[in-house]
Amino acid sequence: MATNKSFHFDGSQDQRLAFDVDISNISDLAGLRQVIGSSCAVVKPEGLSFHCDDDLLEDVSDVEAAAGSIAIKVDGYPVRTVPGPAGLPLVGNYFEVYPDHLGNNQRLFEKFGPIFKTSSMGQTVCQTNDPELADICFAESDFFSKENTPEHPLYPIKQQMAGVFLADTSHPSWKVVHKFLPPALGPKAVRHYAIAMNECCKESYPVFDELEAKNEAWNVYQFMLKLSSGTIGKIMLGQDFEHFSSVDAPLHMMVLAMAEVLSINKKISSRGEWYSHLPFGDPARLKNLQKYMAEFIEQSIRDAKSSGTEDLPLQDAALRASNVIDQIDELPMLGKFIKEMQRRHNPSYQPGRTAQQDLILPGGYQVKKGTVVICAIHHISNNPKIWDNPNNFDPDRCCTPSKMCTSAPV
Repeated sequence: MATNKSFHFDGSQDQRLAFDVDISNISDLAGLRQVIGSSCAVVKPEGLSFHCDDDLLEDVSDVEAAAGSIAIKVDGYPVRTVPGPAGLPLVGNYFEVYPDHLGNNQRLFEKFGPIFKTSSMGQTVCQTNDPELADICFAESDFFSKENTPEHPLYPIKQQMAGVFLADTSHPSWKVVHKFLPPALGPKAVRHYAIAMNECCKESYPVFDELEAKNEAWNVYQFMLKLSSGTIGKIMLGQDFEHFSSVDAPLHMMVLAMAEVLSINKKISSRGEWYSHLPFGDPARLKNLQKYMAEFIEQSIRDAKSSGTEDLPLQDAALRASNVIDQIDELPMLGKFIKEMQRRHNPSYQPGRTAQQDLILPGGYQVKKGTVVICAIHHISNNPKIWDNPNNFDPDRCCTPSKMCTSAPV
């Protein structure tokens, strides 16, 4: 015989979150949580609790005996929309976030909690500094996926054929690219490229020797950018960018174009979709740069085909030699230093994921389908609720349980 009980999510006015459940075949609360969680898209149903007149129902028998509609809370909280500042007409929260987006986002986290939403020129996104919520977003699932919608920060430079950062996970190119990328970047492949990489490094020595002879301080960043981009150009495109022909050698136009594309994209994405359609200014410059980059890569492919392909020189000794990463693993202090540096100054900027359906996150936060959630890596890595003294640079924290975060990667 069916035993129907009425349930509703506490705090919600949504009629879809008020329903009846036949509990005659449910033996415990864990089963009830799973039934309700799957039907209402609750990401972690184990956090559901049941209440009647403010009393916690601790057993199925309590649920059966309860009179009236039973309230459901998520992790002890009523269901709620993602909070955020009110904003101004048209511009939304633009002036509340930019230009110091890191500092202002930190202020908003302190005010609104682990997740908040902002609107900038009609573009609404959520941001989270909670590693649990970030894990949910990054996991490819029925709840979240990588989909560059108009709300996504990378939408202005969306390129499905790229198949990696600029493509949707659901696009066929994603599977094709990921079929070839892992073997192309694996240990055997790296050993294959080792000789060419070493030659690129040797090209930089005269420049560094000249700088040392002058006994002057110099900015490491620009030379590491030259070295890394020049190595990629040599191995992947077969092009010599001549970054170390002299101390003051300029960056290749391809590298400058990539950097400018990212800079312009940040401007355009912060000003709303309407701005990206302007036939002049930054939007026009972005299209021209994208065209140049595509033509440069296509020309490199044509040159490689016309000249024939040739395997890189392989040496048995190089294949048998221990990889550099093996040597680095034997330098524990260096490993700690790199991990702590990545925590304090993480280069990852606004990785976002798109909600695939209406869902309820831990903490009771309601997220609508199509909502873009930005996993704020910088704020996760400097969250005082997660890290012990996060502003301190402490390489030893990665191996000290009391100092490290168990859920955030280091």
